[in-house]
Amino acid sequence: MSAPVAFSALLLQLQQRANLENRAGFVTVPEQRGYLNEGLQEFHELLMKAGSNGARRHIRRSSVFQCQQGVSDYPLPTDFFEMFSLDIELSPNQFLTATPYMEFERNAFRLYPAFSGWYFGSPVYYAIYGSDTIANVGIVGEKIVRFQPIPQSTYPVHVNYIYTFPSFALDGSNDGNVIDSINGWTMYAVWWAVAAAKHKLKEDASFALGRMAKIEQRIAELAGDTDAGAAERVKDVLIDYDSIAWWKG
Repeated sequence: MSAPVAFSALLLQLQQRANLENRAGFVTVPEQRGYLNEGLQEFHELLMKAGSNGARRHIRRSSVFQCQQGVSDYPLPTDFFEMFSLDIELSPNQFLTATPYMEFERNAFRLYPAFSGWYFGSPVYYAIYGSDTIANVGIVGEKIVRFQPIPQSTYPVHVNYIYTFPSFALDGSNDGNVIDSINGWTMYAVWWAVAAAKHKLKEDASFALGRMAKIEQRIAELAGDTDAGAAERVKDVLIDYDSIAWWKG
């Protein structure tokens, strides 16, 4: 079960813990929102590095685009950070899991399979690139997914990914937006912001830093247990999905 909390509530918690409710001026409210943004982004990264897919499911999103005949490259969502999985919908309720290829395999799949279509049981591979390496596609910094073999028909492609954490507006226009604190863990961002405010005020930030460390430990130890009754299984990364594997040499 999620634990939604509004950005305005985090801002109030920051002000109370840093004793800023009635101290206007030196640490302005826009600054306070900026500190919270930085703290929330670091909190998001703690979930990313917590060490298992269970933790990363807290920050997972899905998106769908249509591939086109003869087109290999497609822009990923603007908030894309890291791929979770990629599914090709060959027909209703029939999906093919695409497999990433590594850099040294970039040429191995160009002529594989011998036929050019995407079919059930036929592997499809992808790699992720930045758009600045591809002429006239997207904007600089945008991520692109490139398929091999190139699709010869139109299919919905489902992208399951980890998103980048958005910044809340400094003018307060996003203060009503809600995020998932999971188990009160967004207090990490609050204490991060308290420490930043204390630093500017030239006050002792050691208590805030200690609270941050405790919450970071909680996230590292507990975030991965989204399904405590079943541990993550080991994946065979060398499994041969291919009916013919001559490309491996």
